[in-house]
Amino acid sequence: MTAESTPDRPLIQQMVVIHRVFRREFGLLPGLIRRVAPGDVARAAVVADHADSLLEFVHVHHSGEDLFLWPLLLERVAVESDLIHRMEAQHDYVARLVDRARSLLPAWATEPTPDRGAPLAATFDDMAGALGEHLGDEEVEILPLAETHLSVAEWNRIGEHARNSLPPSEGMSSLAAILEEADDEERAMFTKELPPPVLTTFVDQAEPAYREQMRRIRADA
Repeated sequence: MTAESTPDRPLIQQMVVIHRVFRREFGLLPGLIRRVAPGDVARAAVVADHADSLLEFVHVHHSGEDLFLWPLLLERVAVESDLIHRMEAQHDYVARLVDRARSLLPAWATEPTPDRGAPLAATFDDMAGALGEHLGDEEVEILPLAETHLSVAEWNRIGEHARNSLPPSEGMSSLAAILEEADDEERAMFTKELPPPVLTTFVDQAEPAYREQMRRIRADA
């Protein structure tokens, strides 16, 4: 799917690119947590802040789908109702893992010990697995339905929800994470509507800041 091929249909490739972030970052988190040396509070704070941002990102992303994707598909594609309910159940399971991770993070960040890190890392292992299954199902079975049954305006509400839910700085960082592995055409999908001053700020400031942040976070990956 290209940015130019179906201008009157949702650009479902946007979702595929966003999914790369979740696969990449939640796949890395368990190892980042396990490699924090006992008592290294400074390093734990860096990893914990990153984990907390990712938890909020996936929460906002899924809440957008809960609000603006599943209800429309249930209304318009009745034969697929079991599939939609399975997607919702997967969201619920991920949400429980998000809550568990959030409950474990503060104590580990304050006192990073193996006893506190092990259940936290295991929770992110579970989350990486659950997201891998869910994202794969979504890409194969849901996105083609969205492309067929949603208008461009309806599809865009998911992205608008994310932009409205995240603080501007978090939104810029999330966009940089999304574009980390994007090709030129995928990049255009996300940046072509940005006002020129915002795009300039993103390219000149936000992206370099994100790359430096990732360098620090992944220093031992």
